[in-house]
Amino acid sequence: MSEQFETISELYEKKRDISTEIAGLADWNKCWLDNQTNFEEDFGILTITMPFLDADNDYIQIYVTKSENGYLLTDNGYVIQELMRFGFSPNDQRVQKLLDATSKRFEIEYVNRAFCVTTQVADFPMYLKNLTQAIIILHSLSYLIDPLSYQKLKR
Repeated sequence: MSEQFETISELYEKKRDISTEIAGLADWNKCWLDNQTNFEEDFGILTITMPFLDADNDYIQIYVTKSENGYLLTDNGYVIQELMRFGFSPNDQRVQKLLDATSKRFEIEYVNRAFCVTTQVADFPMYLKNLTQAIIILHSLSYLIDPLSYQKLKR
């Protein structure tokens, strides 16, 4: 019986060590993300360049402006422009369903071929994350296109 308690005690110590180690790594990840995110303001528009890459190895950018109701975050039409470049039409019913589903899932809007959301200060981090995730997910549709077809589209 005493061996079982020693084993449980050892497991608890290992778990605690792992928790401490992972918490430290999570802190390091937050610091890395902070250092890799760039903020640049021009004419009242803040451009946030995130350290996440799209299919063309470009960093993802989100634009922020102050509005009457808080802050407006938008991709400024980037996702739709890229999908059209890859041969997807925003008017296609299947694409429209994906755009609508993504908007609902991440609580953002799809207006005038741009993804956007208005948020208060308290919810800014959540909506910045939501918009970033939506951009990454929708841009990943470009991986569905046949590479040879894409080369024809580029010409």
